[in-house]
This record gives sequence, structure tokens and C-alpha cells, in this order.
Amino acid sequence: MKRLLLILVALALLPAAACSLRQKPSGEDYYAQAQLNFATKEYKAAIENYQQVIDKYPFSPYAEDAEMKIGLAYYQQKDYAEAIGALDDFERMHPTSKNLELVSYYIGLSYYEQIGREDQDQGKTEAALKRFQELEQRFPEGDFAELAHDKVLVCREMLARNEMIVGNYYYKRANFRAAESRFAELLQKYPETPVAPDALYELGISLEKEGKRYSAAQAFAAVKKHFPTSIYAKRAQAELTKLHEPIDTEEDPLPLVLAETGYGGNPDDSNADRVVVRQRSDMRGADVASSGGGSAYGADGLPNLDAPAAVKNAPDPSQPDLPSAKPGA
Repeated sequence: MKRLLLILVALALLPAAACSLRQKPSGEDYYAQAQLNFATKEYKAAIENYQQVIDKYPFSPYAEDAEMKIGLAYYQQKDYAEAIGALDDFERMHPTSKNLELVSYYIGLSYYEQIGREDQDQGKTEAALKRFQELEQRFPEGDFAELAHDKVLVCREMLARNEMIVGNYYYKRANFRAAESRFAELLQKYPETPVAPDALYELGISLEKEGKRYSAAQAFAAVKKHFPTSIYAKRAQAELTKLHEPIDTEEDPLPLVLAETGYGGNPDDSNADRVVVRQRSDMRGADVASSGGGSAYGADGLPNLDAPAAVKNAPDPSQPDLPSAKPGA
């Protein structure tokens, strides 16, 4: 009887002993679980487990990567404001990290994915453009430089189209001076975009409406010179025929027109004296499309802002490697 009593007591103590022997999850355990959550697209759970690494094991070799992955998980959830905040914090706290290029690219993408229509506020476009341009300058030979450049082209076209809409708004209301200013500014800032020939032709029309016949003639001559195959070249020739104004054949008329409208160059711009005008086919985004890497433009000719296409060529952060050893081992 006494022996049976001892056995029962021992059995009763077994759960307590098991609890005392059970170890708390380590930083590596939380990190491994977070990586698994991320890989299976359970981003909320991934964020929670990455945060456990940071909160409970701030000096763990996994803590820095956990901070970055939280930002990427927010991006994958399309919670772009949180992604920007987390990745901005990572940049500030880890200025020498080997992952700064990737982090900078995904901050840019977080702004880029919020771009609306061309007739809406372009604050997010400008923020994305700034980020991608900074990435190009800081990491010109990096893995993300070409991807960032393609996004720069799309952002610049979107901003140019917005300027075009504003210019047309003023023109339709017979405010030709304001329209002239917008079209000239577009050509000075975004001369390589596909809307440039339209803006240059409309600049000529606006100048003509203001009675600036000579300047209008130079604008139409510039259309013919820079966009000879566009639909605007034939229209420009028709306007030139009506105006009967002399054309300056010794110099490129485009810089002359821009100078006369007050946009001959920005003194803070190192490239102010160089006006480059190209057709869409000259743009780098077209080369990406022809190589099968995803086009920056849709079938309607507008910038392609679909979320999947925006990250089609980017390294996929949703497939992180599970830790088999300490980072760097």
C-alpha cells in the first residue's frame, strides 16, 4: 500500500517536473518561426515573431534581420505606411547594413504602389521618384539600380502627364499664359517622356493664342525637328504655313523657345544647358519590355502601376532561408 502511494505521488509530480524542464523559446526559435510564417505568407504572424526576437533578444544575431523583415512583411501586406516607417527606422539605425540597397528599393516601392491616377495629387509619385533616384546615385552598380531606373522613368512620365493635364485645364479656360508656363515647364523638366511632343505642340498653340507668333513658329519648328514621325509634326507644319514667320535654322529652336518662356535652364541643375528629347522607343523601359522583363507601360500607353508588375523583377523577399546556423556562419 505504501509503495502504491509513492507511485501515485510520483505520477502527480511528473507534469510539474516536465514544465520545469521545458525551455523557453530562444531568439533563433522565434526567428525560425517568423521565417516560416513569412515564407507561407502569414505576414501578421511573421511580424509578431520577428518582434519577439527584437523585444526579448535585442542582442541576438537575428535581431537586425528581424527589423528589416518586419518592414518587408508590412509591404507584402500592402500596409505601405507601416512598411515605410519600419524600413525608414532600419535605415536610420543601421547605416552600414549590407541590406541598405534592398531596404531603400522597398521604401521606394511602398510609395510607388500608392500612386493614383495622373489627374490626382502626385505627392506619392514625387516621393517614389526621389527614393529611386537616390538609390541610383548611391548604388549605381547595385542589384537594384536598373529596377530603380525603370521606376524613375515611369514616375517621370506620370508627373509629366499631370503637368499636361494642368496645362490643358488652363488652355481650355483661355488662360494661355498659364498654359504656356505649364507646357514649357513640362518640357524643361521631363523632355524625354512620351508626352513631350504633345506638350511642345500645345506650347506653340498657346504662344500663338497670346500673339507671340515668332516664338510659336520656333515651337512648331522644334516639333518637326525633334518629333518628325509623330502625329504632331504634320500639325506643326500646317501651323507654320499659316504663320508665315521666319525660322531660325542655325540653332535648335527648342532651347530658344524655352528660354523665351522663362524655362531655359535651372541654375541649380548641372544639366541645365542640355535639353534632350527622345521618343518612347528610346526609353529604357521599352528595352525592359522587349527583353521579357515586364513592361513599364500598359496597352493603353499609360504607366503600368499594377502591383504585381511593379515587383516582377525584384528579388522576392517572401522566400527567406530558414536559419541553419548563426547569421554569417
